[in-house]
Order: sequence, then C-alpha cells, then structure tokens
Amino acid sequence: MCSWFDAFHFHPDRECAAFLSLSLGIFLGWFLLVFFLSKTGAFQFDRHSGLRVPLLLAMTGPTVLAYVALRLQAWREVVLAVPDYWLVAIQGLRVAGGALLGASVQGLLPAAFAIPAGLGDCFVGMTALVVAVYVYKRRPRWTTLARVWNYLGILDLVVAGVLGFLNSPLRLSRFPLVVIPALLVPLAYTLHLYSLRVLREGRVSFPAE
Repeated sequence: MCSWFDAFHFHPDRECAAFLSLSLGIFLGWFLLVFFLSKTGAFQFDRHSGLRVPLLLAMTGPTVLAYVALRLQAWREVVLAVPDYWLVAIQGLRVAGGALLGASVQGLLPAAFAIPAGLGDCFVGMTALVVAVYVYKRRPRWTTLARVWNYLGILDLVVAGVLGFLNSPLRLSRFPLVVIPALLVPLAYTLHLYSLRVLREGRVSFPAE
C-alpha cells in the first residue's frame, strides 16, 4: 500500500531537500528569537504608545526578507525547484487555526477575532489538500484555481491580522499567543507568496500515468 507521501511523489531532489532543510532551520531560529523577545517584554502592548515596533517588524519583516531573498539566484533556483503542489499542501496545517474557536468558547480570546480567524484558517487548511491534488493532477484551469486559493488564503491572513489588533492586541502580544502574529502569520504569508511565484515561474511537471 502506498503512503500519502508516495501518492504525492514525495522524493525530494537536492534543491527540494535544501529548501526543506533551510526552511526548517530558519523557522526554528525565528521561533527561538520570538520566544526570547516575548520573554523580555519586547512585544508587550502599551496603551499609551500603542504597539511597540518589534511586533510590527516580527509580522512583516520575515515575509519581506523572504520575498527579497528571491533576488538571490541561488535561493530563487532552490524555491522554483519545489513542486507547486507541495507549497499548497503544506498549508493544510492551517486547520490548527481551529484552536482559536476553542479559545473563544473558553473566553481566552474575543469572538470578534477568534471566530472569523479560526473559520478562515479551517477553510484554507481543509481546502489545501483538495487544491494540491487538483494541481498535482493538472486538472483543467489548475493554475487559476491555485492562484485564487492563494489569494483567499492571503485575504484570510489580512482580515485575521486586522481583527486581532482591533480586538485583542494585549493578549496577542504575550507568549504563547504572540507566536501567531510573530511567527505563524509571516510563515503562511511567505508560503502563499512562494506558491504564487512557483506557479508563475517554477518548473512544469506532470504526474506519471
């Protein structure tokens, strides 16, 4: 019986292995940095001066750097070598955002933020594997579907970010919830941007019959 990975031909070549290794290293390093800064109070919300700069930089900085890094030929070649359906399928982890719904029920987060954000993440996560299979099989208009799905995923992140700052800036500036805006949101943004770039410029492959 074939495993899920075999079904998606999960046999990374050198470029894909490099992408996975470097991405994991960067993710772990960024997590440690976010953890350290949160413990020092760098992300704390101040009602008098507003959100401190570090949290805004933590939200936007990684995505900007990841996109600018595509100007480096070596990194661009690594990213463009990643199969397009991988970058879609990995967003299936967004279903974990459903935990926000539970946090709302328990009163840990305001419903005005948690419900739209949680439902949006669940939608993106549950449809990720469907879209990934559609892309892998090269169904009719697969590129259009993948692009629209990516834009919807980005819209979900934008809406969730705005609602989070409007309704729960204090709680989202403290550990562990600060991991959402400072780590997970930039990661999701980056994956969407890389997915769109690979769909536009990446290598074209077709499933074996």
